[in-house]
Amino acid sequence: MVTSTLQKCRRNSPEVENKEPEYCDVDSTKSNYTDRNSPMSLQHAQTFAFAAAQGSLLEREEDIELLFNRLAGGETVISFIRFKEACEEMEIDLSPEEYKRVFDTADIDDSGDITFDEFKMSINHGKLLMAVAGMHKFKSHFKVENGYDFKKTTNENYENHDKSQFVGKFSDIRSTLDYAYHVNYTPQRQFWQDKVIKTTTIRQIAQEHPWIVYTCGAMGAGKGYTMRWMSANDYFPLENVVRIDPDHFKMVMPEWEGYIRRDKYSAGSMTHRESGFIQEIAQEVALRSRQNIWVDGSLRDGNWFSKVFDDIRRRFPHYKIAIFYVFADEKIVRQRVEERGQRTGRFVSEENIIKSLKAPESSLNKLTPKVDFIARIDNSKSPVLTSFEVIDRSHCWERIRRFAQTEAAIY
Repeated sequence: MVTSTLQKCRRNSPEVENKEPEYCDVDSTKSNYTDRNSPMSLQHAQTFAFAAAQGSLLEREEDIELLFNRLAGGETVISFIRFKEACEEMEIDLSPEEYKRVFDTADIDDSGDITFDEFKMSINHGKLLMAVAGMHKFKSHFKVENGYDFKKTTNENYENHDKSQFVGKFSDIRSTLDYAYHVNYTPQRQFWQDKVIKTTTIRQIAQEHPWIVYTCGAMGAGKGYTMRWMSANDYFPLENVVRIDPDHFKMVMPEWEGYIRRDKYSAGSMTHRESGFIQEIAQEVALRSRQNIWVDGSLRDGNWFSKVFDDIRRRFPHYKIAIFYVFADEKIVRQRVEERGQRTGRFVSEENIIKSLKAPESSLNKLTPKVDFIARIDNSKSPVLTSFEVIDRSHCWERIRRFAQTEAAIY
């Protein structure tokens, strides 16, 4: 029997070098959080988010009732306002429109409130919690040791010279990666990476016809903004989509601020290899789980992604593949890159800006024959869909013959 995540607490004992932190069972009837009318704490809210993110849906009626009462704040139903407050306690990154859509998945009778029966049904079907699981900001408890060398990259600092020592939940995936390019990481760093991946890769129950979307475009083109704009306007809802973002993986690294303080222009490159490593594992986990996926990147390396797309076609033929190409005028791109650097500390060198501006067209030429559709979006001002192309990969010349047929006009 799987022990409910609700009934686990971390031991205070020291962690063994190659062993994941242990957990112990707790008698929930003796715990402070059995006061069902008290507000749901961030710690317990995140416990449930982790439970959903790992696919461990609550099994016991009393566990579901406990969570319901905490979300409801002592009321008999969960109002939208209370639901939003609880999600904000978990630091869920959703727009107001996305909050409403998530809430509506559980408000089955459209009453404006979620009853206990509706809540239980949503939990059992994996809709409600899985829609918000993993969206809370990742809290790192990984300790950066004194003497950490910020002149070296994270992959150099945490390299495990035993290339076959794989630990944790995703060890089977780790064993398949390219270690001519990547390094293997120390056991404790692998466990930290696993926690990041777990909070990223589950949004909903397995999909019968899943899809994976790659954003393409120069840095500063506004790829993330465009996706959020489409979600807010209900063109492309993001609340049920796994977002795989290498920049997010960089910024949750506990070393990130140290790299920024040392040299704000090189911080990205100092964390680049490890963020790409995490991205590969996260994408594999999401694909195996048949999730709808958004890979938030630039597709700069067309040759590499050509192989990735071929691999998805071979091993996950049920997936549809799409590219959203977002572009903007060069002057605007440069302005946005500078503004973002001032705001976030993610500064970019001139060399990388030039490479970023040139790469998309080359990548699109290589990747177009391998996808199902491409959307081209001009984000110089407000997003404008300039074209939407469904790709015919039949290699059938008759398609052109039918297009080229002539017929005299009738006057």
